[in-house]
Amino acid sequence: MLAKEIQVAKLTEDVTQVVLIHFVNLDEIYLQIESRVETLLHHEDRWNKEFQERPLKDLIVGQICFCRHGSDELWNRARIEAIKPSTVDVFFVDHGEWKYNVPRNDCHDIPSSAIKILPFQAIK
Repeated sequence: MLAKEIQVAKLTEDVTQVVLIHFVNLDEIYLQIESRVETLLHHEDRWNKEFQERPLKDLIVGQICFCRHGSDELWNRARIEAIKPSTVDVFFVDHGEWKYNVPRNDCHDIPSSAIKILPFQAIK
């Protein structure tokens, strides 16, 4: 009897390196494409240097804005997910993290160039 050839999946050279940026549970993790991390850091640095306070007056669920993120409280791109009487819940579209009960006046207008220059980096 001849041995049957076993079919094996092989990786191609088109492998994309990713970085785990936020772990919620086994069903919800967020990644970034490794080759874009430096580009994101460059843009975030520029956005924080050029930031101008312009709190949003009218908030809309799904709206992209600048909101403080992380222990260093730097301004990052965020999407408004829920609106409450005095606070909002936001999702940081580049870092895959949520922030709850953010004071409404901490959501600031974002130039369209900051939205268009780089796709949102958090990949679920």
